[in-house]
Amino acid sequence: MPALVKRLREVPDRRAKRGRRHVLAVILVLTACATPVVGGDSVAAIWQWAARAPQGRLARIGARRDPLTGRFLVPSERTFRRVLADLEADALDTATCG
Repeated sequence: MPALVKRLREVPDRRAKRGRRHVLAVILVLTACATPVVGGDSVAAIWQWAARAPQGRLARIGARRDPLTGRFLVPSERTFRRVLADLEADALDTATCG
């Protein structure tokens, strides 16, 4: 998985820098892991799968850590929707397929 995360870090993040809470690669890795399990037709299902991901898995992919609780956080469903809708498909294809 770390090699995939490294390649996905090369995909440009088109979001404004201000207000970014989650690294794009984390969102993409969670989506890539969830899609074969839940199918690609529902962002809500992808988010639900990600929300149930074990803390160790979230730590390995570089998820953001809550400074108060120490738990690794999953992006909101709305964040998944916005990011996936505005994703640069050619850059993602290059990062994943080479």
